Formats: sequence, C-alpha cells, structure tokens
Amino acid sequence: MGGLLLLLLYLASDSPGGYRAFSDEWAITITGFKALSIGFLILFLGNLLFIAPYQLWREATTELEVVNASVGSKSEVPPTEINEGSLGAYIRGFPTVRLLNEKIAERMDLPLLKEREIGAFSYAESAVALGVTTLAQLDKLLKDDETLILRAAPYLIPEKGIRPTFCLSVLFTVIGGRMGADEYWERIKSLKHTSSPRGWADNAEHTYKEITAY
Repeated sequence: MGGLLLLLLYLASDSPGGYRAFSDEWAITITGFKALSIGFLILFLGNLLFIAPYQLWREATTELEVVNASVGSKSEVPPTEINEGSLGAYIRGFPTVRLLNEKIAERMDLPLLKEREIGAFSYAESAVALGVTTLAQLDKLLKDDETLILRAAPYLIPEKGIRPTFCLSVLFTVIGGRMGADEYWERIKSLKHTSSPRGWADNAEHTYKEITAY
C-alpha cells in the first residue's frame, strides 16, 4: 500500500525524474502515460479499499442470514442466492446434505470424512451454471432426486470416503445426465474454477441412462 502511494506521488511530481526531464517532443506522450498510470492506480485502490471489502461483507451477511434461518427452522430452506458463503452455511446448517451423505456412505460401506473447511466455491459455480440458483431450489432437488443420487453415487467412485460435498457432485451428475451430454458440456466447459473434460459430460449421460433404466 505504501509503495503504491509513493508511486502515485512520484508520478504527480515535477521532479527532474518526472516527465519534465524529457524533451518537449515527448511531453504529451509522457503526460498521457502519467494520466493513464494514475487512472489505473485509482481503480486498483478503489477496488482494494471499497469494492473487495463490500463483497466480503455481503458474503458474510448472506452466510449469517442462512445460519439464522437454519437455527429458526430446520424444515424451511430460504430462497437465498447460491454463492460460496451461502452454500457453505447451508451444508453446515441444514441436515439434507449430511443425511444424504450418510445414506451413501452406508450403502457403499465408506467412512464419512470430516473437513474443517468446506470448499464450496466450485460447487456454487457449478450449481448456478446448471440453473440451480437458490438454496431452496438446491434443497428440493436433493430431496426429489434422492433415489437417483443413491443409484448414481457408486459411479463416481469416491476416494477414501465421503466428503461433505460429495452428494452435490452426484446431484450435478444427475442433472447433467438428464440434460444430455451436449447441453451439460456447454454449461460447464467455460467455468473458471471447475475443470472437467468433455468425457465427464458423456459419462454423466451414460450414468443417467443406466440409473433410470430400472
């Protein structure tokens, strides 16, 4: 922060090291560069001092709202928009994900893995890409598609045990398979924080056909 402020003061100064040390023919060019540099610095400092803190505050507020809702009523999931904070609070505060993971673990004879921090960012990104934009919608899908999720879980072959977010991965496979490989791939191929090959979409469609055949 201090270095950026010093650079800003240097660019704004009339010292011999500034643009006046150059010949007149470069004066306009240097002045333009100086103005552009100051503009970028102002944008950077504005994001650092105002926009980023606001985003963090908003995510924390959303998470608190979800936690409060879960304390007030375990049966009603709020129609809160899905983001990393709200999804993490939902997983911790409501029983749907935990109970479904327990059923999967029992069927597959695998342990439930406990993680101190739930990395929900990529799952939130995937959910929104698949059209699941609120926690209430996500909760309903987990309950409505429970049978298909339990059937599809063995196809994903979890390593070592069932993580807190595992049933979400299975749900997204079910949703993608229901869409069909082409549409599923179109929705997930450009995600910034989720890397999946085209074959993943093909496998989802194949899995969905198998689990709905009986």
